Amino acid sequence: MASLVAAPGCKTQTLKAEPTMSADAFVDSIGINVHLHNGDMIYGNFPVISAALHDLGVRHTRDGLIHTTWQDYYARHAQLAQSGIHCLFITGTGDTPEDLLDFTQKVHGAVEGFEAPNEYDAAGDPDWAPKLSAYMPRLKSATASIPSERKIPVVGPALVTPDADKKVPGLSPSFDEANMHNYFGGHNPGTPGWGENGYGSIQWNMALAEKAWGAKPIVTTETGYLSDPHVPQGVGERAQAIYTPRLFLEQTLHGVQRTWLFELADGGNQSSYGLLRSDGSRKPAFFTLEKMIRVLSDTGPTFAASPLPMELKGTTPELHHLLLQKRNGRYLLAYWLEVPALDASEKETGANTVPFTLHTAVPIQNALVWSVDPAASNDGTRVKAGAELTLNASQWVSILEFEIKH
Repeated sequence: MASLVAAPGCKTQTLKAEPTMSADAFVDSIGINVHLHNGDMIYGNFPVISAALHDLGVRHTRDGLIHTTWQDYYARHAQLAQSGIHCLFITGTGDTPEDLLDFTQKVHGAVEGFEAPNEYDAAGDPDWAPKLSAYMPRLKSATASIPSERKIPVVGPALVTPDADKKVPGLSPSFDEANMHNYFGGHNPGTPGWGENGYGSIQWNMALAEKAWGAKPIVTTETGYLSDPHVPQGVGERAQAIYTPRLFLEQTLHGVQRTWLFELADGGNQSSYGLLRSDGSRKPAFFTLEKMIRVLSDTGPTFAASPLPMELKGTTPELHHLLLQKRNGRYLLAYWLEVPALDASEKETGANTVPFTLHTAVPIQNALVWSVDPAASNDGTRVKAGAELTLNASQWVSILEFEIKH
């Protein structure tokens, strides 16, 4: 629907109302994978892991559901839950209703969902399909019987071999959310794909999920980037830093309900996907994601964001954006050039910028521009107010925060 509003001193003009999302709802869509039972890795240093999660600002983790005599595993998840960080736990076909109830009680409120066995079609079990088909209804029923203040959702299986879903027909009623493991093979997150029919793109992966499971909400429980440039599909730490904030924005633009990044820390066979190196030091991608979350966080009651009549002029197809709003009425326009950070020879591309103009029907005021670029200031840069504002987009995510003059 178009909105007709007159700016002072300007001719009356018609601008399309831009859909707006709650800034905090976007932040709440961000999750990250952890391995708290891996005591021989940096994950065993819980003070480092806990500090990283809290500094990052994420509220959702994903981990394996482990039955262990090592009580610290349960206690650490419970401690994170007390501070507002809850976990999606990956189950196994051997988990009984009694196991799930016992586990839920041991982690004291940490459970915010149970997930189907991880990539079970590729686990080497020749009987994976009948086992999964028999297990999922039991998981759904057992989860529904667990006492909880909120409904505990069941996340469906992420199947990774061709046509695997056809071997488990009728599984859809056994879970609440469809699941993707959509890695980008070293390409930028908004890639149109690198094969037939957009193979590898977010759209392509979502189409597979929709074809397999119908009209289910879709989540991604694994995706991310290898920061080691010397391994296949590795992009390097700089490109990982550029892509990571954009990954969450692109997923949201396509309608993915929540995305869990793989993963928090390097180590073991997880290689270099982490935001932390194996010694616990923080990579540039940690800081770019932390900065975006910090600028957008706005905890509080749910509210309905207000659409904004606006237009972007002088744009290119590579300019992507997402309009958000905080509870105090301030808008936040996230914008970036959805272009590769590496060229065809896998060398880093330059820092080109593209100017564009934001035009609003009512003048904006008290405007600040934030950049997730680690080289940029941690403080927003104040910009001139008005009904038209010229901005520069780059491969780094920028965020324009502003008010509308009433």
